[in-house]
Amino acid sequence: MAMARDGLLPSFFSEVNMHTQVPVKSTILTSLVAATLSFCMDVEQLTGMVSVGTLLAFTMVAISVLILRYVTSDEVPLPSSLQAVIDSISLRYSNVIRTNKTDVEVSYGRTGVSGEKNSLLPKNR
Repeated sequence: MAMARDGLLPSFFSEVNMHTQVPVKSTILTSLVAATLSFCMDVEQLTGMVSVGTLLAFTMVAISVLILRYVTSDEVPLPSSLQAVIDSISLRYSNVIRTNKTDVEVSYGRTGVSGEKNSLLPKNR
């Protein structure tokens, strides 16, 4: 759900039910994919895939934790192409307007830097 909100998955996966606050559409889609795989594959092949997938997920999390533990946030090693994608997505969903002089955060129609009013944005916002 959070990945869909960040733009890494289609917006279909971010929709939640108003009453239960559960992502019903993505749950149904995931269940259909799992059911299709279970009907089409042999049980031994399916258990092997699940084991490898679980091992891969835990390995990726462990490596990520080690990287985040020993490397400062300014030095996280990312390929330049991945960094460009992350920057473009964060700029698209950011509520901070970057200028040459200062950063202005837009929040509920108020503008300001450190609680002070400034005139970088038009008054009609």
